[in-house]
Formats: sequence, structure tokens, C-alpha cells
Amino acid sequence: MASTTSPWSISRGHDLERIIEYCAAHDLPIPPEIAYYIVAETAEGLHYAHCAADEGEPLNIVHRDVSPANIVVTAHGSVKVVDFGIAKYTGSEIDTSTGILRGKFIYMSPEQIREHPLDARSDVFSLGSVLYELLTLKPCFTGPPSGDPRRHHQRSLPAARPSSSRFARAIHSLLASMLETNRARRTASAATVAQTLRSQMTRTGSMAARETATTSAP
Repeated sequence: MASTTSPWSISRGHDLERIIEYCAAHDLPIPPEIAYYIVAETAEGLHYAHCAADEGEPLNIVHRDVSPANIVVTAHGSVKVVDFGIAKYTGSEIDTSTGILRGKFIYMSPEQIREHPLDARSDVFSLGSVLYELLTLKPCFTGPPSGDPRRHHQRSLPAARPSSSRFARAIHSLLASMLETNRARRTASAATVAQTLRSQMTRTGSMAARETATTSAP
């Protein structure tokens, strides 16, 4: 029998990796509205970083490690993107020519795996993997079968759409666009992700998601 404990009893101040692990272990689906809220907040944080400038010059920041472990839900229901330690930006002195593939492989965009130049769309792809996992409690991708992950360029995309009818067509379409392997056809901006998710929350009367996320478990 599924546990009746709310996942939010363990979420306050914890990262999404722990929340997802707890929910999966206790057969507790994360309410779609909560997933939309968390990803919308994350997307807005990423968009802010992507648009950052120094004296009018764009910094072109790319996080490069968007994953459940680097998204934290605070005790007050705020969502924080953390660990910009491997972020790349214009003028950065980080050495990326060492042959070391930085970031968590299963959330990486195809261009990051190939070590191509990155832009904001790489973070959008990674965030799509996080959204998929929040909705299904299963990783969108698996790791490389063996050896150098850079040789594992082609990963099979699970139907880029959770099968449950709980999820609106707009969410299916958003996921497919975020997880588009050809970045020229991918959702170009994290702001678009946030807008789409907030529109869906409004249409379904789900703007109470923040209040739900901050309510203590019974």
C-alpha cells in the first residue's frame, strides 16, 4: 500500500534529488502543479543568469550542471539553483580544454556531451530532463554503457512525454521541445519554459502550488 506521508514533509530545505528518491521509494507521485512550480522557478533563475551582463556586455553564463541535486526547495517554498561552480561565462578563466567532461552525464545536452560550445539552450535541455523526472520519478536518460561518455552521443529519448493523462498536451509539447536533440529546434529560452508552465498552472487553477509546497504534512 502506498504511503500517505506527504513528500513535502521531507522537502523543506532539501534538494530535488533527495525529494525524488523519497517519493519514488514511498510510491508518492509528485503533484504536477508542484513540479510545474519548481521548474518554473528554476527556469526563471536560470534565465536571470543567462541574461546577466557586465557593464552592458552579456556574460553568456551557462550553468552546465542543471540537475535535481542542484535545485533546492527552501523551508519557505522558495526554489534555488545552486552550484554554479562549473558554470562557463564570457571572460571566464575556467580551463575547459583538459578533456574532463564536467556535469552529470544523464542530464547533459547532446552538445555538452560532444564538448561543443554551449549556450542557454543546453541548460534548457537539462531542465527538461529534470521536469520529466519530477513527473515520472524516473530518469529521462541513463548513463553511458561503458567507457568514455563522450562516445555515447546517441541516447534513446523516452517518449518525451509522460503517458499519464494527468499531464496536459501543452506539457507534452513543452517537454518534447525542451528535450529536442537538435538545439536549433529546441526551446530557446528558459523564460519561455517558465511562461508555459505558469500559464498551465493558471489554466488548471493551480496557482496555490506555492502554498501547498510550504504546508506542513498532516
